[in-house]
Amino acid sequence: MVDPGALSTLVDGLTIAAAFIAVAEDLGITILVPDVVWAEVTALRPADSAAFAQLRRHPMVIVPYLTPQEAEGVLRSQQAAGVFDGPAGVVSYWAMSRGWTILTGDPDRVRHVNDRADLQRI
Repeated sequence: MVDPGALSTLVDGLTIAAAFIAVAEDLGITILVPDVVWAEVTALRPADSAAFAQLRRHPMVIVPYLTPQEAEGVLRSQQAAGVFDGPAGVVSYWAMSRGWTILTGDPDRVRHVNDRADLQRI
């Protein structure tokens, strides 16, 4: 699970991204980038569209969409936390509900939404 900061960092260093994805591939790990994370980062970095396109085409990178039930769960969890941050909320919700670690470039942003999230800084 990748948050906006991690996605941005991966695109900043395509060599690092290539190495990270190669390791994930060797270990059989799929890299999930929620659609709202993808939308936020690509909207703010249009000059990097070629790098994002390269990353998006990689078979180990999946960009899933929320179901209506998941969206409701994200909203409930954010209401309980007293914050609203769509991308961080989706990342946190999916990771917590599945027992996953979040690869993050901005731990404070995720902690603001969920202080119990399991984070790995990129």
